[in-house]
Amino acid sequence: MAINATAAGVKKPGLRVGDTIVDINGTPPREFGDLWMAGALADPDEGISLRVRRAGVSQELSYSIKPVRTPNTDFPSIGVEPALSTTLAEPDPRQHASALNIAFLRREAGLGPDTPGGAMTRLAGADTTVLPALGPVFAASADGTVEAVFADDGSETTAELRGVPELEHVTTTVDNATVTVHHLLGFVPAMRVGLVFAAADAGLEPGDVFVRIGRVEWPGPAEGIRAIHDAAGEELDLVVLRGTERVSLTVRVGIDGTIGFLPMQERRRAIVTRPLPAGAEGGRVADSVALVPGSVIESVNGAAVNGYAGLRGQLARATPGDPVSLGVLLPVGDGVRITVTTSLDTDEIARVNALGWDPPPFFPALFEPARITIKASNPVEAVVMGVSDTNQMILRTYLTLIRLFEGAVEVDQLRGPVGIAHIGTRVAQQSFAELLFFFAVISANLAVLNFLPVPIADGGLMVFLLIEWITGKPVSPRVQNGAALAGMVMLGSLFLLVTFNDISRLL
Repeated sequence: MAINATAAGVKKPGLRVGDTIVDINGTPPREFGDLWMAGALADPDEGISLRVRRAGVSQELSYSIKPVRTPNTDFPSIGVEPALSTTLAEPDPRQHASALNIAFLRREAGLGPDTPGGAMTRLAGADTTVLPALGPVFAASADGTVEAVFADDGSETTAELRGVPELEHVTTTVDNATVTVHHLLGFVPAMRVGLVFAAADAGLEPGDVFVRIGRVEWPGPAEGIRAIHDAAGEELDLVVLRGTERVSLTVRVGIDGTIGFLPMQERRRAIVTRPLPAGAEGGRVADSVALVPGSVIESVNGAAVNGYAGLRGQLARATPGDPVSLGVLLPVGDGVRITVTTSLDTDEIARVNALGWDPPPFFPALFEPARITIKASNPVEAVVMGVSDTNQMILRTYLTLIRLFEGAVEVDQLRGPVGIAHIGTRVAQQSFAELLFFFAVISANLAVLNFLPVPIADGGLMVFLLIEWITGKPVSPRVQNGAALAGMVMLGSLFLLVTFNDISRLL
């Protein structure tokens, strides 16, 4: 909660989408990276202080937040991302995965091939220049559809964005990672491929539904992720459902137990996979019929259902205690249809009726980040900006070293020559200006490291000269040689450590 929330009339805690941060630890930020850096390098006991401007609030809000490091982040953060514009992203022609992901996201959102690029100017009847919080927008819709207006080259197109049915959910842990399993009264949707990265090179495509991972048939999220983790560093046979066709693939699992995609669950078809994780509650209805994994629920009480949205809608109409018949297509042979019977109690029907709609999966990834160009008005101002930014880089490097010794920054966050080269190749693909900025960052970091009071570095030589100036005589050659050898051992050990981390990260 904001420190001055009561005076400002703010009742809900936390930062909000659209908030503008005007001050970080007493310094106005120039870019979003300033906030990330402040969180990563914050004193664990003190955290960071923010002043925030919020639309509709008459005064600036003050926050004191302690960043945390979660299993899904590499450094302490306060859990915020930069604002997104409403301009639709275009696929990167140099990356095969980019084209696959953009096409998939547009299909999932209900945007047809004739939907133009450009920017979304209205969402659910409201004008918008940055992407708003999507959860409340889709939760307020009656049927999961939201009208959006896109403008491109002076023309406007109206599109109907398509959300996905909200389901119940439980969490479980797989190899120290938290996995969320969505379900409907215990019916767990199949796991499928969301966005692809390295997985695109292995032949996986966004939207593929997993029929088999290794020996696990029709895995849910927990079983699927565990099966992939268990094959770390090995080849793994997969069978996926791509549309109506089954495709067999063999992929190489990384040593970190991943194959390079973001998992999600299939809700467009009412495919039933394995039961809920052990100990999870809320699965009585699914347990009462014990369907074979891979079964598809096609109807409820004779009424056809279309995916989990249709299944949810029909179950919501059930009468407590009355029989509910499910028409099921079994995954055997050419398909065998059976009818199974269950029932719902008052609490279960109420739970189903309480469910709303979620935004399209990964929908924010369809939009470009909101950008503000920082440009000097004359050469003198440009030099001042350059000196200021260089000064900030140097101070951040010193602060990083301090936090490293304090333990707030982990050693595995350091990069060596291999890591720098890898990042440099990625930066070079963006633009020449980005590459020049990257070189400036590396130069500033090297300047700091070179002037540290470490033997064999210029900083160590300065220490010896300072001692000579104070005592009136030079440090003995034996001491200088011993210090130089110790410095070589220290820097050599650090080089080996960061190089090992860089190669491990690449593999």
